[in-house]
Amino acid sequence: VKSQEEQRRRTKDRGEVFTPLKIVDQMNRLTDKVSVNELNWQEYVAELKLEIACGEAPFIVSRYNPVAQGAVIKIESRVGFLDRKLQTLSKYSSTQKEWLKWARVAYQSSYGYEWQGDSLLIARENLLYTLTDYYKEQFGRTPSISVKREFAEIISWNIFQMDGLKYIIPMSCHNDHKV
Repeated sequence: VKSQEEQRRRTKDRGEVFTPLKIVDQMNRLTDKVSVNELNWQEYVAELKLEIACGEAPFIVSRYNPVAQGAVIKIESRVGFLDRKLQTLSKYSSTQKEWLKWARVAYQSSYGYEWQGDSLLIARENLLYTLTDYYKEQFGRTPSISVKREFAEIISWNIFQMDGLKYIIPMSCHNDHKV
């Protein structure tokens, strides 16, 4: 939870904003329109998706409402593109082995990058907690530590820090302090 002053400063300095979930849902629905009608569920789950400047990753996973004091969202109401993939595979996967196989595929095909390190950390946490949320919903318990580690590694490779304008690690050039 960032103070109002911190939010204003970061909006001014880096263009950081919190997109209302209604807008996230509308945008993700638009990108899904073609996919849902042309792909089977496995192809849909495996479809490559990237969120640029992902912030805390609401377009990828929407565990909470960032503009409503972080109110937790029920699984069936989540609107991120990885949420949609997990909802789909949960509907069609009947065993734990099959569910984990397709959850891996879903995570391996979902990407995002972020400039701000603290937002990147929160994004990664949101993806890992999302795995636990859906797994627990499907199987009535949390995933093992080894499963969490495996998914944490996928997340660490797929959700990364980058300056999207320069395609570099933020502040890795000597001129970045002048930005």
